[in-house]
Amino acid sequence: MENLPIIQTQIKSATDQLEIVCNQYEQASSKANGRRGKLGTRCHQPGHYRAGCSNLSCMDMSNCGASEKHPESKNEIMELQKLIKDLQKKEAKASEELQSFKLAKERSVNSFFAVMRPRLRRQNEGCYVDKFTLDKDLILLKKIFNNKIPGDTWRDWEMLLLIECYR
Repeated sequence: MENLPIIQTQIKSATDQLEIVCNQYEQASSKANGRRGKLGTRCHQPGHYRAGCSNLSCMDMSNCGASEKHPESKNEIMELQKLIKDLQKKEAKASEELQSFKLAKERSVNSFFAVMRPRLRRQNEGCYVDKFTLDKDLILLKKIFNNKIPGDTWRDWEMLLLIECYR
């Protein structure tokens, strides 16, 4: 189980990065608005042809704005979207595991046996050396108390008397 806050931080970071990349993509795409005609295959400028073009090769969409000539820009956006989706699934799973863990912990704390075992053992440590005898008496106490854990521990000494009466 991964740490939930770490996953949430990763999601926030990826979302922020996606927003930056999308803004850059939109700004670069706006450069191409209104352009007509073929773009050069090397420099991506309108009217330029590979043979007669002395411009440097276009390496980035931010230079020319031609998204069709730079699929890597769109791919980066799609990869970030996929990463965010995967992280959100991980977050949901980690959150579910955390809830399950909290519920199990709460159940164990409130479990009759988990609470009463040490309390009964303290009343007669010599008698409850083996777990079988202790568990047998705990089952009896569970029936006596109707599966409710007694709140006041100062009356724990009475548990031995109750067990003797119900045997």
